[in-house]
Amino acid sequence: MSGEPPPARERIGALPPGSCGIEGPVVVALAVVLDGAHILLSRRRPGEHLEGMWEFPGGKVREKERADEAARRELLEEVGLDLPVESFEPFTFVHHDYGDRRVLLLVFLARAEGTRLVWERTNLTAEGEKRPSGVSPGSLETRWVSLSELAAFEMPEANRAIIRRLYYPAMASKIAPPSVGKT
Repeated sequence: MSGEPPPARERIGALPPGSCGIEGPVVVALAVVLDGAHILLSRRRPGEHLEGMWEFPGGKVREKERADEAARRELLEEVGLDLPVESFEPFTFVHHDYGDRRVLLLVFLARAEGTRLVWERTNLTAEGEKRPSGVSPGSLETRWVSLSELAAFEMPEANRAIIRRLYYPAMASKIAPPSVGKT
């Protein structure tokens, strides 16, 4: 019959069985790396989504990869910091819609006590030369900052929920207060 509308499948572009035509979020594992009262931030590279913004190191979870292993791998790839997977503790998750993409952030706390100063002293290029301060093997720039300094950095909106969670009294007590006379 020519007067009847086509079946629904034809009207919506013949979607495969079981599909509703909506793409899922990009699943990202990231690490809030703590060294005493300091938290590690990295800056997004030029040409990337949200370029130039500061963030907690992390990246996409690969197929069949555990989220804590992805956070560890990304931390090593992005900033050259190698922590044992046991130091990654589940912290929170954040779902955010940027309009052009949706992300699901799986957030881990990673204890790196004593690592900050060792990492800064051993942050060498492949040629054995010391990298400029704040430049890591994979990222454009990195910084160790205090909890109170986080609000001053331009960060992706999805990271703001993580920062709010870090300010909860129960969490704030896990971050060591800065010591007088230490950097």
